[in-house]
Parts: sequence; structure tokens; C-alpha cells
Amino acid sequence: GPASNAIIFPAAALAQTINFPHIPTITMSPTAKAALQATASSSLPVFYQKISGPGNIINDTLFVTGAGTIIVKALQPGDDFYSAAPSVNDTITVIKGNQVITFDSIPPQIFDGNILQLTAASSMGLGITYYVVAGTAYASLSQYNTSLLTKKGAGFVTVRATQTGTANYNAALPVERTFCIGVRTLTPIIGEASPCLAIYTYRTQKIPGAIFEWILSGGGILTTNNNDTAWVQWQTP
Repeated sequence: GPASNAIIFPAAALAQTINFPHIPTITMSPTAKAALQATASSSLPVFYQKISGPGNIINDTLFVTGAGTIIVKALQPGDDFYSAAPSVNDTITVIKGNQVITFDSIPPQIFDGNILQLTAASSMGLGITYYVVAGTAYASLSQYNTSLLTKKGAGFVTVRATQTGTANYNAALPVERTFCIGVRTLTPIIGEASPCLAIYTYRTQKIPGAIFEWILSGGGILTTNNNDTAWVQWQTP
């Protein structure tokens, strides 16, 4: 009789589904990440794809790179027995992170030519901006680098450290530090060393905020304005 061939019809592929638990809101930080925990009803491994948003996926971990909205797709392409599962998306919200400023107390300073380096820091490593909010007659900040403070006089100074935030982090609460600048030495007095019987003017280093006390041991009448200038009416040569 005629030859016959056996024909084998493959079994229909089994259907499968993906369960992708929603990832709660994430707060932005340098180490922000989330475990992706989707499962397939077939027990086959689930793969992930980032559709959009500030993040990267490595294996089953989402690493967050910024605040915003991230959409992740979970997929299972199937195998010899299971057909591909319908993909499932999860939309993840990443909110701005918070930050704090640490700003150590500033010890008393001496009026001199040295620049004071301010050393506040943000917990997120963001740049700090400083302002002199009291005592502007006694100290000023560089317009190019506000962490550099110049001492201009004697008195109390209050410095405020701020960090106004970014697209990923909220502004930090400002922190203020108050310190004093004192005087240790003065330049020599300038004036007539061998005066006649007349009134002469004498001056020393002018320091804003400093109160000067002039003392004359004898030989004349001293007048002063408690500042850097005094007048002596000599009565004996």
C-alpha cells in the first residue's frame, strides 16, 4: 500500500501572567534604589526594562538618579512550553530628598590680615553659600568665594550658611554662627615726638568697632574721641 508519514502537532503553548507589586514612593538620596520583585505564574525569570525617567536597572534593582517619575516594564518572553506573558508596567514616584547643614561654631578671632575659611557642609554634598547678616562693618565675604571671610574690624559678626536646594533636593534650613573679632596689637602711634608748646594730633591704626583708650603720663592735656585719634596740648616741652 502507499507509504505514510507520522505528523506531530505541537501542544499549544501555555499562557502565563506577571505579578508586579507596585513600588512605593522613593525619597531621593545618593543611595536611592528599589528592588524589582515581579514574578511570573510560570515561575520563569522576569526581566525589566526602563521605559522612562531618572534611573537605571541592573538585574532586578532600580538605581535612582533623580527626582521625578520612572516607568519600568516587566517582561517574560516565554519558552518552549509557555507563551510570552503580557508585559506589566509600574510607575514609580521619586520625591525630592531633604538635606541638613552642619556648621561648627567659629572660635573668637583676632583682627589681622589672615582670611578665615568657613567650613559648613551639606549632608548631600551640595555647595554652601554664606552671608554676613550682622557685623558687616567688621567682616565681609569674597564675591568670588563666599566661604572666604575678611576681618575688617572689632566686634560681633553673624554668618549664615545656606543651601537653596536643587531639582533633586529641598532647601536646607539655614544655620547661623556668631563670633567676635578682637584686637591684640596696634601699629605704633604716629605724631610729633618732640613737640613745642602747642596742640598736636596723634593717630594709631584705625579699626572699625574698636574703642580706644588713650593715656598721657604727663606734660599736657589729652583730648580723645575714643577712636584712633587723640590731641595733646603740650604744656611743658
